[in-house]
Amino acid sequence: MLQGRFSVVRLLFWFAFVAVLGSVLTGWAATFPLPTPTRPTSFPLKRPAITGTVVAWGSNIGGQTPVPAGDDFVAIAASVGATMALRTDGTVAIWGLDNKSRSVPADLKSAVAIAAGAVHSVALRQDGTVVAWGNNDRGQINVPNGLSGVLAIAAGHYHTLALKKNGTVVGWGGNEQRQLNVPLGLVDAVAISAGTTHSVALKQDGTVVAWGGNLEGQTNVPAGLAGVVAVAAGATETLALKSDGTVVAWGKESDFDPNGGSRLVDATVPTDLSRVISIAAGYGHSLALKADRTVVAWGGNSAGQLNVPHLLFDVVAISGGGSHSVALLSEGVNEPRQAVAEAIIADGKLVGIKVSNSGGG
Repeated sequence: MLQGRFSVVRLLFWFAFVAVLGSVLTGWAATFPLPTPTRPTSFPLKRPAITGTVVAWGSNIGGQTPVPAGDDFVAIAASVGATMALRTDGTVAIWGLDNKSRSVPADLKSAVAIAAGAVHSVALRQDGTVVAWGNNDRGQINVPNGLSGVLAIAAGHYHTLALKKNGTVVGWGGNEQRQLNVPLGLVDAVAISAGTTHSVALKQDGTVVAWGGNLEGQTNVPAGLAGVVAVAAGATETLALKSDGTVVAWGKESDFDPNGGSRLVDATVPTDLSRVISIAAGYGHSLALKADRTVVAWGGNSAGQLNVPHLLFDVVAISGGGSHSVALLSEGVNEPRQAVAEAIIADGKLVGIKVSNSGGG
């Protein structure tokens, strides 16, 4: 009798565990092929739903890797020597290199996205307007008058990009390599990224357009490249994530030089890299977030930016800086989710768990 009661209690425990597991996994499972992003059709824009803590590694010459306490962060952005993080309340935290980019506007309380340039910072508000601050030696914080209807932002070394609701791209700041010369006819962009002196856009049809500095081939989009769902621009390289979870790279990345320091070599991707759901490019190194929520890093490792912390998992976002890397680890969700969990029982024993996601995320 006691054994029977214990079995019932144990089964109830397992059902409780399955229910908790289901809520944790909701919105986490990545299925392939990955969908092409679409542009939101209305405002106000929403912040990412998953909240968490920030982890950073690599160079700390400017204090960019010791992160502030808190588990209420929803987005991250790494620059040359600083790190940005967006909180659930729409405020922004910045730490690292002591420059004007750390002076967050006091009235910025409704941000939904952030971007970090070399010495300037950018935030996108819920209403689709943009605010920028920091160094302005190239006009990189001179947001065009009347700019509205913005869905996404990107910050290069000295230039800034904004993707508008109508699929067009607007740029301002440094233009020494024509990184602001948006190609004529680009009216269906769904994502953007900015490198040191080049710019990249993903089109609705899954193809990629790149313009600006091309000294290292970073704007030479491979012929026939299609099925792309995300792009990332680094210093002298460009990454594209395809719907099948594979990554394509072109341009140059950093590598260890046996004679000392580092050197530029053709951009590559680890041969066994697959099931990727997100990408990020730094100044010579690259990051990939896999479907199992682990991180893979490759390229230059001058300051340990490739040394992903041991047992780093539950990662939901990544960003690459000058010589450091940043990850956002999930601690929960800040909006209601639902999931259905079913215990698989054979011969009176629990042999598996089937979780189906019926919620958003």
